[in-house]
Amino acid sequence: MRTRWVGAFTALLASLAMAAGCSSAGNDAATEPQRPSARITAAPAVDATNVSVRTPVTITVADGTLTRVTVTNAEGQALAGSISSDQLTWTSSEPLGFGGTYTYAATAVGA
Repeated sequence: MRTRWVGAFTALLASLAMAAGCSSAGNDAATEPQRPSARITAAPAVDATNVSVRTPVTITVADGTLTRVTVTNAEGQALAGSISSDQLTWTSSEPLGFGGTYTYAATAVGA
């Protein structure tokens, strides 16, 4: 039996505070460095098959912090897990079901 992954995620970027109506001789906004976008990845990888039911699911973020993660099976039941104290990784705390298909949704704030 196979276990299959389907992924979906949303990465939210932190807002930059900008003073309205303030300008100088040049365009300061164009010279400010861009903040990197949060990048969310999952393991097992999206669309993976033949995943061991004992392999924990991990959702990680680069250039940001996780704010919410949900992993659900085909029946819509959530897989138990938690976000690490540094908010960089979510790890499942229960085994996967045999032959299941799982979907994840994750939200992160950019660095």
